[in-house]
Amino acid sequence: MAKDERKRQKALAKKKKRETQVRKEANKVRNPTPQDLAKAMQRGAWYACYEIGEDTGLHSIICVRNSPMGPVGCAFLVDRYCLGVKNVQVMKAVDLARLSDYVKERDGHTVTPAYAMKLITFVMDEAEKIGFAPHRMTATMLPIFFDVDVTECTDTFEFGRDGKPTYIAGPYESDVQQMEILNTLSKLGGTNFSFVAAIDADGVRNLKSFRAYDDDSDVDEYDEYEDDFEAEYESSNTIDSTATVIDVPSKE
Repeated sequence: MAKDERKRQKALAKKKKRETQVRKEANKVRNPTPQDLAKAMQRGAWYACYEIGEDTGLHSIICVRNSPMGPVGCAFLVDRYCLGVKNVQVMKAVDLARLSDYVKERDGHTVTPAYAMKLITFVMDEAEKIGFAPHRMTATMLPIFFDVDVTECTDTFEFGRDGKPTYIAGPYESDVQQMEILNTLSKLGGTNFSFVAAIDADGVRNLKSFRAYDDDSDVDEYDEYEDDFEAEYESSNTIDSTATVIDVPSKE
């Protein structure tokens, strides 16, 4: 009898383990982590890559691949002037028609996966050389380019503006964050970088002790574009301490 009971308990344990695994797999489909989505993207073919904002120095590179979960995307906010990869957001259940409209409304265009990978990794490497690490989700999402040959892209990119790093203070960077960035840049020497200060609601430049090395109208377009990226891609279901997984924003 004792032997039969042990067999029964062992069978029950196996059944419970199988049921637990099934629940875990189902939960991954309903509530995938960025890591789950990155792996899913690697199992499907490329759909498209888009670029928005290339003339401002602040690029949004949006990559979409098919997957067992359907189309999955990843958006990289890339500051080619100074800070490198500033933000990375993952998109689940991408509505391809809405995404296409979103890109067109912002004068974006398609690029090849090789172009996307080359731009992202080039800017990331150059920013790291001057002390700026990429967004924490970059390492998680870069493997989506595992099958891309970057040498297929013949485009060349320039880091900085007019030959040197140019920090344009973004609308979401506090005075403390701006000071930290400027302290890092100061190690390059005062004439080896440029800084465009943010402007508050009253038209007053912040961080007055750091007078802008450059005063360029690009700052308005840059701030407006970063504000647009944050508004469209930032607020949604936070699923862990390192990232947000979102749906493609609907047209307004």
